[in-house]
Amino acid sequence: MPQPLSQHQPLTISTINCGSLCKTADLTVRNSFIRYLRSHSFDLIALQKTHASTLDIQDIFHSQFQASSSLWSVHCGLVCFSPDYVLSNSFISTCGRIITATVSHITDCFLPITVTVLYAPAARQGRMAFLRDLADNPSPFFSLNPTNHVVLGDWNYSYGDLSRSAPSSWLQFISQHLSIASRLLVVLTNTPFTVVLVALASTISLHPLI
Repeated sequence: MPQPLSQHQPLTISTINCGSLCKTADLTVRNSFIRYLRSHSFDLIALQKTHASTLDIQDIFHSQFQASSSLWSVHCGLVCFSPDYVLSNSFISTCGRIITATVSHITDCFLPITVTVLYAPAARQGRMAFLRDLADNPSPFFSLNPTNHVVLGDWNYSYGDLSRSAPSSWLQFISQHLSIASRLLVVLTNTPFTVVLVALASTISLHPLI
């Protein structure tokens, strides 16, 4: 019988806004950056601002990350490094700003969890419309009673001025369901397992959050 993850082992997940990964002119820099991310031996990494706009670019990233499995859109990526974990039941929004997938263990060592990667628009008008629509129509990316669900991403707004940065419907949604660690990472409540979460700054410095 699958056990909660806390009875099995920590699942290490990181998240980073990688700053237009495919637009890096110097391939040596990009390769070094990806090697740096791999060196931390994360189980999963969530990426935002990937600009992985074609299948060829997505295949290149999958190979460079030496991924066991991966999901990509023009704005986001979810990379799994361990062959012990399986990504399934994936959804990618038509705008490419949300990826959701179920993460399970190949031998059912723990209960499956849901991981969502989100990259909100930087421009206020687009961000407000995007978050309002997500709050009003959360399915299939969020359940109405979310459990075992981790959300990682870049909301592109300031917590110093929430009323101007995000719509009230979104703020109400996250206040009911989410525990916020930073603008780059959110953990949904009712998660009965151990997840080690690390947010990576674009300056390539590590910032443990919890």
